Amino acid sequence: MAENHQKIINSVDVMISDAMLGLQYYGEFCQFINFKKYHSIKTCGVTVDIHGMRFYFNEEFIDTLTQEEMNFVMLHEIFHLLWDHQARTRRCGYDHELSNVVQDMIINDVIKTDIIDKMSHQNKINKRNLSFAEMPIDRETNKVWVLHKPEEYKGTLSFEEMYEWIIIEKQRYDEWKANCQCDKSLECKCNRMHGKEPCSCPDCPVSDYLRKIFDQLELGICEFLDCHLPCDLPAEYRKSIIENVKNALKNRGLLTGDIQATIDKITKSKKDYIKDIKIGINELFGNFKQKSMTKRNRRSIPGVKGKRKESYALAVLLDTSGSMEGYWEKALSYVFQNGIFIRLIQVDTEIKNYAIIKNKNDLKKMRIYGMGGTTLTHGIQYLTKDKDLKKLNLLILTDGATDILDFQGFNNKCLIISNSEKCKVTNVRGNKIRQIVIKD
Repeated sequence: MAENHQKIINSVDVMISDAMLGLQYYGEFCQFINFKKYHSIKTCGVTVDIHGMRFYFNEEFIDTLTQEEMNFVMLHEIFHLLWDHQARTRRCGYDHELSNVVQDMIINDVIKTDIIDKMSHQNKINKRNLSFAEMPIDRETNKVWVLHKPEEYKGTLSFEEMYEWIIIEKQRYDEWKANCQCDKSLECKCNRMHGKEPCSCPDCPVSDYLRKIFDQLELGICEFLDCHLPCDLPAEYRKSIIENVKNALKNRGLLTGDIQATIDKITKSKKDYIKDIKIGINELFGNFKQKSMTKRNRRSIPGVKGKRKESYALAVLLDTSGSMEGYWEKALSYVFQNGIFIRLIQVDTEIKNYAIIKNKNDLKKMRIYGMGGTTLTHGIQYLTKDKDLKKLNLLILTDGATDILDFQGFNNKCLIISNSEKCKVTNVRGNKIRQIVIKD
């Protein structure tokens, strides 16, 4: 059963009912969130599980907030869900704590510029029902403040760009701190007088604001406005839950142009590769002829039956090296369609398996062999020597981390789909080799 707090109820109610705020979309979005008391965290946080979107909160923390602060917290958590921050901190090798800092900075800057400031300008109200504030979670040792974009940062609100900038600033600060000989217990900011002797250390290379954040992280105080909770669901399932809610609100006419612009502000647009892939693969399909007892031989040779165009066929070279683990199912999903024969060759440093895939059941039963290095040229040489395979066009599915692909003796069309980088090729005739690199 969903648990709630009166201040949370008030926040949702004011977003839905106060037309002057223009926050009805976000209020209705909250209607799809399950709220639950959770005293294992100090503040609050959102995540997605098999039951949908969840908002966990510490009741004592909510009690310390004013209603205006609670309204701000609600918007902050909604943007974490809209921008899928639950998974982003755990991929690509990002530092977890610094990722959380950057995400909070971006969200709070967007709330301030796109909602609070715009609201004050358009409706001539003084930031009604929303506020920035310093909110204590531990009165003895720590205060949590609302992180904002540093004034000295001049880049975009892209997570990757701001994260790289923060990393460089922290490295500069850590290097300065390691070399500085002043008494840190005096909270020395260097080049300032301590008693009669000036400190001889150079100026701190970062602002006081960043220095405060970095020092807090070093002390292990990593929670600011909220807790960033993990999400262990598969990415596609998690995204589908949120996208279904967004589509439902859009269909109800709640998604205005301003709100769409705000949501899209830091949403990295993905190139739609599906159309290019479909066109590329359809160009490769060739006829697969099978002996038939029903079709007459056109040369009228007694006792010899003809061949019928049974279906379309395609030779597929699947990279089964260790670096491709986890991508095979998605790679093959680009290819398989009913009524198509796939002559599938599995290769890592050598030919591991050759099979004809005729239907979805064959695809489900298929076992992956390999997990070694990558030398795909063996596969190309194999099909150029096979009397059936050499007649077919070729599709290569790989991550791009291969040897230089030698197409000596290959005379047909080839499409290479990679999820990382372009493959280097040699002995290519004309413009028969095409490559599509899927960056994400």
